[in-house]
Amino acid sequence: MKAYKKILSAVIAVLAVVSCAASAETTDGNTVSITVDTLSERKNISPYIYGVSSEMMDKDVAATAIRAGGNRFSAYNWENNSSNAGSDWMHMSDGYFQLMMSEELYDTPGGVAISLSQKCAEKNNAYSLMTLQMMGYVSADFRGTVDVEETAPSARWDKVEFIKGSAFAEQPDK
Repeated sequence: MKAYKKILSAVIAVLAVVSCAASAETTDGNTVSITVDTLSERKNISPYIYGVSSEMMDKDVAATAIRAGGNRFSAYNWENNSSNAGSDWMHMSDGYFQLMMSEELYDTPGGVAISLSQKCAEKNNAYSLMTLQMMGYVSADFRGTVDVEETAPSARWDKVEFIKGSAFAEQPDK
């Protein structure tokens, strides 16, 4: 009987490896089925597919990509390094990102992006990906909770300008 169970277990394991399948019912009653055929032709997976959140940058991880995104980055003000947590945490505008960067970057415009770039270099030149602020407004200050009456546009937010409209005051480094 024990030999039969071992053989049966081995057969099930082989079938699972050859063709993995999952099925789930959607909220409208339809069924979605996914099958992965591990014996079919394969190609290398791009190193840009798998990575870690920037929250993991100081951990002992070896990632090919590090992503900085989420509510905080959507409202990140690169000029003063303030951000807003949105509904994740009481619509708080503060210096949360300063917890993740060296003190000399606190007042440096783009300090979060510079910190991300430095961490990626330390992590075997991991590919960096950072959310761009496209919602129209970014956090203007570090003064805590943004009340409903202070929703953008208000003094608690800076308008994002998508087009500069004039020449650079200084030549960019790169």
